[in-house]
Amino acid sequence: MGKVLLYTRSRPPQPPEAAAQNARDDEAHARCVSFVRANARGEVEGLFGPDSVSWAMYREPATLFAGLSAVMLQMAHPAIAAGVSQHSTFAEDLRGRAARTSAALYRLVFGTLDDALDISRGLHRMHSRVWGRVDAADRGAYRANDQTLLRWVAATVTVAGEQAFEALVRPLTDAERDRSYREMQLANAAVGVAPESLPGDRVAFDGWYARELQSPALAVGPTARSVAAAIERSALFFGPFDALLTAGFLPPAWRESYGFRWGRARQAQFDAALRGLRGAVALSPAPYRYVVAWHQATARVARHRGASSGRYTRALDALGRRWRLPTGLGA
Repeated sequence: MGKVLLYTRSRPPQPPEAAAQNARDDEAHARCVSFVRANARGEVEGLFGPDSVSWAMYREPATLFAGLSAVMLQMAHPAIAAGVSQHSTFAEDLRGRAARTSAALYRLVFGTLDDALDISRGLHRMHSRVWGRVDAADRGAYRANDQTLLRWVAATVTVAGEQAFEALVRPLTDAERDRSYREMQLANAAVGVAPESLPGDRVAFDGWYARELQSPALAVGPTARSVAAAIERSALFFGPFDALLTAGFLPPAWRESYGFRWGRARQAQFDAALRGLRGAVALSPAPYRYVVAWHQATARVARHRGASSGRYTRALDALGRRWRLPTGLGA
């Protein structure tokens, strides 16, 4: 759910012939905004609201632990890897980029409707400047607002979030999976994925995603490998365990393609890491383990409804409105 890759390097303006494509991208984004406005829970509740599967999942910090595996799958698309290489400092600033991306994700999931639409418009504007050729041999043009690329990025984030939640918190029920998919369609529209470009239901999506993982359009190249190397030398969550978790959450074929070391011993280490993380989650009582953004959103909705939230939630909300807290919505 949502975007992971953000771009920073400045580029020259697109050539005049790109104007027509930009206009079509703008029209697609306008349809997405209309869809979001028509289907969001409310102005104050935001996209989903307190009773949503998305709030239940993303309030858990553990949901982010498979995020780097999503990045690896995104980078396996040569056009996405080229965009990151040519327009971003992602590999050089992995920690900062991850922090900014998670902040945008929390604002999208737990913010007001205006917050979600601000994220949507900002991403669309930024992506409208991200374009180029895949490689020096001039093989294939790309642009970040291409529906194919937007859909693949959003799909990997959604799958990784659910994968981590189920591995570290609890399994989702079939009904929750269905609701989660409907919410995913709304979140994806918020980041520019036209609703008509998505499979109609969860079963169709699962089949589509499995086929995409085997698509010849995906291949691990030099840029993808440089990001994998950056993960192995950077401490984002658990230092040496970052690479272990990233490789463990990858599909086996892609784990092999990236050259991650794996075998019985490594699998045993991964299983032990999951058991340890699950134990830590179980020992951390709700709501104290939840991200600050959930507390802020819960307090905001309670005030709007004339209700009262818990004391701890009110305290975090008061602090979060004054200072920028980790995992919060921002001051």
